[in-house]
Amino acid sequence: QHRASYLLRPVTMNYPFLKWMTGLRSNTEEPKLLRYLLNNIRIGQWEVARGCIQLLHQRDRGTLREVLRAIIANPRASACVGSLSIPTHHHLAWLCYLEYARLFTDAEDALPPRLIKHIEFALLLLQHYHGTDPTFQEVEEFHMCLLANSEDATQLSAAAQDSLVHLLTEKPLLGTVVCERLLQAGPPRCTMPLRLRLIEAQIAAATQQVSLLIQQQQQSPSQQSLQQQQQQ
Repeated sequence: QHRASYLLRPVTMNYPFLKWMTGLRSNTEEPKLLRYLLNNIRIGQWEVARGCIQLLHQRDRGTLREVLRAIIANPRASACVGSLSIPTHHHLAWLCYLEYARLFTDAEDALPPRLIKHIEFALLLLQHYHGTDPTFQEVEEFHMCLLANSEDATQLSAAAQDSLVHLLTEKPLLGTVVCERLLQAGPPRCTMPLRLRLIEAQIAAATQQVSLLIQQQQQSPSQQSLQQQQQQ
């Protein structure tokens, strides 16, 4: 089972689509349509898969509900090879969530908010990191553990914290959103070291800006004019 599966508890993990992938018999009334749906997801043909979702919703709503919930919680189990329409497993989870939210609107069908928050967070990280980047994997898992209040929520490594500081400096808007999501995901005892590291980085950046302003004020007008010309 995927490490994110506990974000979807108490939903069962005995899903029909997992039976298909392991060669076991499925009890769905539409085995061919289900298999066609999963095959298109596997090869990254999202538009075709989306059409299958719509058709399966009309013919076997219960099976589709379980299939989509399973993929959202454990997108890697789909064995999707990736494509332009489904770049990563995280994008697959998000696309399936959009379809699920559109088709299943009853209160009892609602997914746990923490699961959706984690999918959104992973997509934010992918705007800066590659999915195979060790920092991405560490920060993603840390966020997941914070949401689940897991005892596995150990502190981020110094390298991961430095990477987030670099993100905050290089892409302030994205970095701020990522860091805020992390700090809000878990209790202060788990996020305090990261919070302190970010505060130190902000103080250092502010100090550097003040030093540059003082240096500019101390320069003669001719030096300032020459510097501006060099910058242009």
